[in-house]
Amino acid sequence: MWPSSGRGVSVGYGHPGSAIYLPTISPDEPFQTARRHGFGVRFHDCDLSRTIRPPVRSLSQPVHSHIERKGIIHTMTHYTSASNEMIPSGIVNEYTHESSNILALSGYDPTVGPLLSTGLLRNSKHRENIHGIAFAENDTGGNSVCVARLRLPFRLTAGRYSARVPIIGTQISLDFDAKVNQVEFGTNLTDGLNPFLLVRTSRSTMLMDTKLNFDPITGVKSMSSELAYEILPENPGPKSAGNQVHATQNPFDYSQVATIDSMGSFFVYDLNDDSTQLRACGDPSYVAGQDDLSTWRHILWGRDSNTLLVANRRQLGYHDVREPTAKITHSVRLANNQVRIYDVARSPLSEHENFVLTSQSIMWTDDRMPGSRILLEWDHFVDTKDTSMKIDVTPIKDNTVAMVTLYSQLLPLNIVYQFSHHNGMPISADDPYYYSTGPDTVAHTIACIPLESRIQKRFRPRTKKRGPFGRWVKVDGDVVMQGVATDDKEDNQEQLEEAEGKDNEEDGDEDEDEEEDEEEDEGDGDDGDGDEVEDEGDGGEQGKKEDNTEEIPNFLCTLKLSRDYGLFRQLLSSGKYARVNIRGEEKPDDQESEVEDILPLNPPKAIVPDDYSKGHDPSEVFLYDFRSTYHTLFPSLPVSDDGLPEDLVAQYAKKLGKGINQLFSEGKRQVHSLGEIAAPEHALVNLNELSNMVSELQKHYEKSKINIFPLSHGLQTLFDHQTVKSVADIDRYLKSFWVDSIDADNVSPESIQRKRLLTTMIAVHLTLSCMGVHTSPGKQEQNVFLADLENYTDCKIKTKKLSQSVDLLLNEWEDGQSTKDYEWHKLGTIKEKPKDMMHDFSTVPPPPSESQSFFSFSQPVFPSSSSSMPASISQPASLGKRPRPSASQKRKKKRNDGF
Repeated sequence: MWPSSGRGVSVGYGHPGSAIYLPTISPDEPFQTARRHGFGVRFHDCDLSRTIRPPVRSLSQPVHSHIERKGIIHTMTHYTSASNEMIPSGIVNEYTHESSNILALSGYDPTVGPLLSTGLLRNSKHRENIHGIAFAENDTGGNSVCVARLRLPFRLTAGRYSARVPIIGTQISLDFDAKVNQVEFGTNLTDGLNPFLLVRTSRSTMLMDTKLNFDPITGVKSMSSELAYEILPENPGPKSAGNQVHATQNPFDYSQVATIDSMGSFFVYDLNDDSTQLRACGDPSYVAGQDDLSTWRHILWGRDSNTLLVANRRQLGYHDVREPTAKITHSVRLANNQVRIYDVARSPLSEHENFVLTSQSIMWTDDRMPGSRILLEWDHFVDTKDTSMKIDVTPIKDNTVAMVTLYSQLLPLNIVYQFSHHNGMPISADDPYYYSTGPDTVAHTIACIPLESRIQKRFRPRTKKRGPFGRWVKVDGDVVMQGVATDDKEDNQEQLEEAEGKDNEEDGDEDEDEEEDEEEDEGDGDDGDGDEVEDEGDGGEQGKKEDNTEEIPNFLCTLKLSRDYGLFRQLLSSGKYARVNIRGEEKPDDQESEVEDILPLNPPKAIVPDDYSKGHDPSEVFLYDFRSTYHTLFPSLPVSDDGLPEDLVAQYAKKLGKGINQLFSEGKRQVHSLGEIAAPEHALVNLNELSNMVSELQKHYEKSKINIFPLSHGLQTLFDHQTVKSVADIDRYLKSFWVDSIDADNVSPESIQRKRLLTTMIAVHLTLSCMGVHTSPGKQEQNVFLADLENYTDCKIKTKKLSQSVDLLLNEWEDGQSTKDYEWHKLGTIKEKPKDMMHDFSTVPPPPSESQSFFSFSQPVFPSSSSSMPASISQPASLGKRPRPSASQKRKKKRNDGF
């Protein structure tokens, strides 16, 4: 122990603590102190935060938009649609955080424990490494709990190292008949897996037996949960308050549960078969002090299965459950009467140690030294009256450092303290620091998950045809080049087929054992754009030397549950630069589709992205920016995976047919696109099945009054209808200048795969938007102008939602005018230079903004009296139509503001 007087060693800013002279242990620094530097990890925010579950707000919140200008983020708050005033971001952040406390659905309750917990889940294959998460929901007034699997499909990379990023996978929602006050995964410090999830409500404490199931026949993953035990509060009496304010499971024996009530009486229960039996109880006389009026109580297990740690705001002590009478041994002596205990947590460094959060400091205690001293103490200088302060303790650096994160409902940040052992002495591994968690939410519970750092694997391009370069495959665990031409072609072919067979076997094992995260890294998938091989730095003596000198980064994932039941994820890294990559063809579960993990995090604002180093001239082809529409399209179209049914197109066709019959049952004359009638529930990535479905849909309704515009009618105004006739043609055409023109040497395979996925989904969206459905008019209606087309009633009502170009078109179009009088030009066509001096009235419309219609690629263009362009300069062809002069148009007032 460090030399000290009184309570123990206290360190702080400018106070390193007492020193010990140890020249034999550290000749360079013979005087050792408790406050050290460089033994911990300083994490940096990767700016990759995202909302997993949006919060439930009772009142409307102000809308915030972040505009990036020259690397500076300006925050604007729009109070009304007419407001254009700029407010400093600091004032807005403080106002937003204070407003979040006011707008919370419930006030602060000290008896409400953690509502977010992470742990391990059982599965049908009896494996023990399935990570899970449980958190309270507010869909039913805070009476439900969501239990989900934490998948790791994406990579967070920093330099040569990477870590798997958790997202929510298969899940189940558990509804209870009372408000949920505590959620806790059971931990087990001995062999075996604790199968129970503890849920404490305002009425009782329940243990839920939750399991992840996998059907080997259908390949469908599901979650099941059933009530295993329910512990009701003891009857009210002189030594019992008749309630439960905290509960915990025994980490040494999960068949035991302990609860404590607001009076301080604690009870230990044994779980036998389907019943619970009271094993021991404690007298509240030594727990409830006269100077403590708070109902906050805390209970957890100590160094073994027979020791309980019981705490209130003023006292903390240990109790041996084998004692016939309640006997307390005080382990912490507070500094003065004004200090209060706010939270207690077990230490991951030793089963004898704990961390205690008080209104003044964070104390590191050891139950082997009861009643007097503490190992180490750090003053936190946070508001002493903030009773919402909590701590989360996470082991990092191979369980050698305990990271204690202090958070509060009044702080928009987390403060990190780090403790460790060095030369057998307790030390402060590094000075405290903090990182921001966002001012727009108030943290109720956080959970920090350390992510394992590994050497990042890279992709090597494949050569599908056998030739002098061949392709990379894995043979007997080694990555070798196969497919090289040899004299014995039969042996070469057998060797290649054998290698591919091993790849397929590993893929099958990886799908079957999807829960095994370790096997997912080791398996060599054969579905990606490249084969995954180890970094070249790993091979040879030079690679080993680099590994010994290069600092391995640490990664951390912080999950935060706000007071309004919003779930947020924040990624941190010890390196200053990190990014999220997609690993091969791996896709997220259908329950959660993350647009940040598919779209670029900071996409270029230009129409032509920077990574298009070659390809078409921007003056010839307009590369329209689809990000704004895809951001709205993607959340409703999660990417399908192996767990979804294969007949997605058939299901969508059934839904589409039902929508058509219901929409046109009243004989309406409006035109609706397929995408408006029915939106797909999942991403339709099989373009061939979609094309066949569209053809069968047209044949089905060809003899009825319902007509479906062929896809070619909608595509002829966008593309060359001689080459682009189907959804596969759209996908191929867009990829020809969006993907094929990318320089593969300068762009990662993940980025190329990301653009391929975007292009396919945009092609599907274009197809569903270009095909219109309408009903044929009767014999008496064929020669009668429809009211909507004659008076533009329907269009005029929706004028505010139309772009300026379409609005001008509706105002200029004359009654009875035919489209045959106009000349149409295709997207991307180039007009030849005029041979003689003449005015070219066509103009090129700007790329569509976010407020304009997304797919209005072609529009009619009317002549203006003069042109601002010189006659000798050729211009790109108009995406609209050029009218032929008529007598009625000559009489109109000349306009100079065309499209």
